[in-house]
Amino acid sequence: MELKYKHLLLGLLLVLVGLITFYPHYTYTYPLHVDEWQHLAQARSVYTTGELSKVNPYFVEGDTYESYEHGFQVFLAMVLYNIGFDPVLAYKFLPALFMLLGAISLFVLVSYLFKNYWIALLSVVFYLSLKSNVNIYGPWFFVPLTFALPFVAVFLLTLL
Repeated sequence: MELKYKHLLLGLLLVLVGLITFYPHYTYTYPLHVDEWQHLAQARSVYTTGELSKVNPYFVEGDTYESYEHGFQVFLAMVLYNIGFDPVLAYKFLPALFMLLGAISLFVLVSYLFKNYWIALLSVVFYLSLKSNVNIYGPWFFVPLTFALPFVAVFLLTLL
């Protein structure tokens, strides 16, 4: 198969990845899961106070919690509150963006490992077929797990 057709096929698959991931957000402009709202509130707290806190803004004052997701909240604070848009309305684009980044990084990793275009393309198809609902998260929601998936493939590629 000619190289330009391979690039076209990969491009079409990446468009499909973006559309399928963005589909639940198309008619509903707000974050879908309660954890997304929690992370938005914590990112706002990081942005306004300038410090990482163990107090959840939704809890009454004095209740603390253990959090290992400070990097995610700092990322949200830097990105969402510095882009000039409403962070709540801009949040719906992040799952599709990071699903695309994950698909690209997975494609590059698998094509590097196996030196086979079709296996790498099929890995993106399998990545796209990950189930998603409110119980198991998945690519429809932008939580620390979906934030970290692209970096796992990039880390493995860098390690190799």
